[in-house]
Amino acid sequence: MKPPKTHTLIARVIAVLLLGSAGHAATLVWTNTAGGVWGSSSNWFPNLVPGSSDDIVITNAGVYTITLNTSPTVGSLTLGANSGQQTLATAGNTRPSIATAWLTATVFWR
Repeated sequence: MKPPKTHTLIARVIAVLLLGSAGHAATLVWTNTAGGVWGSSSNWFPNLVPGSSDDIVITNAGVYTITLNTSPTVGSLTLGANSGQQTLATAGNTRPSIATAWLTATVFWR
């Protein structure tokens, strides 16, 4: 006996919704004001390493360095707080690819 067409349609819609949500961008916020490496999920909220379409927010006040231990590709980067010094430092031949960047306050890129 074949399943009713409505059940098949509902199953397909659920599959599209579940699979389609996997590619959506997330907003990740840097949380480690002591500094750290980009590729460590424990430095981000939520605890994920940024992906290619994610929006990155690094706006916590303080003096800290984020070391790019990967060559990240991100959707956008918001960098800079109202006080302190937030530094992105490359390690070796790492180079970020950023679709859109908003840089505020004093930003140091080494």
